[in-house]
Amino acid sequence: MACRPLKDRDAIISKEGIIFRVYGYWHPLTGYICDVEYAPSTIYRSNNPKAIRQQGKNTFFKFYEHEGITYIKKKFPQYALYHVPIQEWLVGVTHNEVYRTRFPPIVLQQILSEEPKDELARTLFNVLDMITDRSSLNTENFGVFGSLLHAFYHPQYSDIDLTIIGKKELYELLETLEEINNEKNTTLLNEFKNTSLWSKSAWKFTELTMSEYGWYQRRKRIYNIFASKNSSRLIKIEFEPVMKEGDFTNEYDSTTQIRRLGMVEAYGTVINDDDSPYMPSIYEVEFDQIINSKVTDVRRIVSFVEEFRMQVRKNERIYVVGNLEQVSTQNESFYQIVLTYCPQYYNQVLKLAKRDL
Repeated sequence: MACRPLKDRDAIISKEGIIFRVYGYWHPLTGYICDVEYAPSTIYRSNNPKAIRQQGKNTFFKFYEHEGITYIKKKFPQYALYHVPIQEWLVGVTHNEVYRTRFPPIVLQQILSEEPKDELARTLFNVLDMITDRSSLNTENFGVFGSLLHAFYHPQYSDIDLTIIGKKELYELLETLEEINNEKNTTLLNEFKNTSLWSKSAWKFTELTMSEYGWYQRRKRIYNIFASKNSSRLIKIEFEPVMKEGDFTNEYDSTTQIRRLGMVEAYGTVINDDDSPYMPSIYEVEFDQIINSKVTDVRRIVSFVEEFRMQVRKNERIYVVGNLEQVSTQNESFYQIVLTYCPQYYNQVLKLAKRDL
């Protein structure tokens, strides 16, 4: 059983050794909605050469895209929670199925308590020193996730995945990163500032071009690359925003009903983006045009799509393509546009209504 409530990016390990990542902050009382990230080689194997992870004598394989969902549904259907409002089964772990947990801030402090033993660990130390020396932030404001959290990173191939905990702390980090990125001889670069540095894998989104994607990712500032003359390679450094305990509300309510009304296009102006860095990303929007629907009183955009976190900002006029939903609670009924995993996944978009590239 988990010893304390879990939140976004905390890890759950099942009795079979499957590693789940807690997804967001809205969960039913019975457990946690999750992404499935890794499985041990004793129960799963992948032909993808990038998927292998080594932990001493133990081997794990990473799931990519929707492989994990398919695997869990087929092999371990017990790892599912029924989401009452949308009336669907989602990957999740009930409280009594939580075998072990790992917390990003705790593991980071364990790593920092030892001398760095390889290039990746030294880079982690260097990056945190660089940021804490130039700001009021300290290492307790951060955590690690991904392969560092589970101690099966590869010094020559793995990235550094960090959490930044708290809203105030996030914005101080962004200011600090911008200052460092803009220095003449900096070793910490914005990953998307130089197009030669970022990966251009097969692009599937139909309403967002690769050039647009790069522009939005660049201004988020949470994606960086460490490039030192003493380093054998470019190392990606990601900062994932997470909320502090007590700063978030669990909106899941089993009495809520959600009715899906189909895909819509809409234009509007963002009036609040405070929760846009988190999962789900929430944008309060004043809409002035809803296409393909007679509904006019849409309140917000809720995005479960990683690409659209921190995508647009307060006072910006935006264009969105997503799923229109009617939300009915005990006290009110309202409409929202949701970006999420669905058959039209790559047709969804959230971006500025007009921008010159």
